[in-house]
Amino acid sequence: GRPDRAFLLFLARTGARVSEATGVNANDLQLERPHPQVLLRGKGRRDRVVSIPKDLARALTTLLSERGIAHHEPRPIFVG
Repeated sequence: GRPDRAFLLFLARTGARVSEATGVNANDLQLERPHPQVLLRGKGRRDRVVSIPKDLARALTTLLSERGIAHHEPRPIFVG
């Protein structure tokens, strides 16, 4: 349910590739800012910062709290 929805919402809202999304760690997220952002690491060491809409920020916050992951931890947020 919810983890899958958060993953699909993440892909749709950020335009990230699946490989980029699965490589996102909790410390790549900046959800506390007025304009939430995520750091995506792409192919060939191409990094980009993408804004996160509020509905996705809420879904990610819920997902992190359900899994017991703090925002500063270098743990992946999307696991199989």
